[in-house]
Amino acid sequence: MASLVTLAAGWLFVGLGLLALAKGVGPLRTGLRLRSGATTVAEAAGRATVEGVARVRDEPLTSPLSGDDVLAYEYGVSLGRDGDWEWVMGERDAVPFVVEDESGRALVSVADATIDLTPESEFFEGSDELPASYRERFDANAAADDSAAAVDPSVAGEHFATAAWIRVNRQDLRPGDDVVVTGEVERTGEGPGCRLTDTRLAHRAPPSAVRRLLRTGVVRSVAGLALVAVAVTAFGVLP
Repeated sequence: MASLVTLAAGWLFVGLGLLALAKGVGPLRTGLRLRSGATTVAEAAGRATVEGVARVRDEPLTSPLSGDDVLAYEYGVSLGRDGDWEWVMGERDAVPFVVEDESGRALVSVADATIDLTPESEFFEGSDELPASYRERFDANAAADDSAAAVDPSVAGEHFATAAWIRVNRQDLRPGDDVVVTGEVERTGEGPGCRLTDTRLAHRAPPSAVRRLLRTGVVRSVAGLALVAVAVTAFGVLP
């Protein structure tokens, strides 16, 4: 019968193995999700994913925060309160655009589109620290929404004003960005072009980043399984 010290060492290996396995599942799952499963524009059919370069169709939007020309944007504002973040306001908009690959061009409908782009987060210590363009936009939203008029109860009036920490999460799709679009494919005739509806918009992850996630996930998962195997075979933690 294994001694208590041997069993303790064995269960320590099991614990470390399960921890490594748990740490590997996340990167592995993310890498598999980001790995290209796209088809070309010319071959897309049914519900499909295409990837390419985002191009302007008619006119771009102006991002209300950065002032850049964009094809889609979304931002959300949260306040740091009691050790947590409380969402207080946000805004989103998009215009139809074209995604172009080597086989053709697809017109992307943005009606009810899901915007799932790479987020950028900014943090500010109170509203006095906000850039002027941010403050102007947030004031306009506060004036239009009575529930957000005074995000700090000690402040009255139609202004975004607070002494709390502010987190701004922003997503922008700019002309020329690498983009992945998933949607229902509509074709009106022969040719490489199509229209995508009921869409989800995401940035295309660099291949190097995907490979790194997959490699990290595999290494951690294999190491975790190896530790558990050692615990079972060498320390006899299981009968």
